[in-house]
Amino acid sequence: MPESKETETSASMPGNSDEQPTSSQIVQTSEFLPVLDQDLYEFFQEITSEIQKLGCSRAEAVARINEAWGQVDFEPDDIVYHEEPKFWAYRHYYKEVLSWDEGADRSNWKVRDAPPPGSASWTLKEEVDV
Repeated sequence: MPESKETETSASMPGNSDEQPTSSQIVQTSEFLPVLDQDLYEFFQEITSEIQKLGCSRAEAVARINEAWGQVDFEPDDIVYHEEPKFWAYRHYYKEVLSWDEGADRSNWKVRDAPPPGSASWTLKEEVDV
């Protein structure tokens, strides 16, 4: 997992470096483009995992999220939380979600094009099998 650097969103306060991050702290990563708090970072990680289950690499899954949300300013109780990670994974991966039924045949569903190579959305390198 990529390293993240956590910083407080409010004025700097003295504290123990062993403190657990809270949702009011910003998580700076080199993978996701939006500014994220700890809760949203974890939510994005879950969406990434769900997209990978649909058939793409982690780098592509992150690029799809960045393309959709790279310029979004999220709020603590943002509407993004009103849906499960699998919902967002389907929305970022497929052109159209034809059924939300777990048993739906998705073999003929059209997959969205991945972000263009070299775009800012691609923050992770593709892993190539040798």
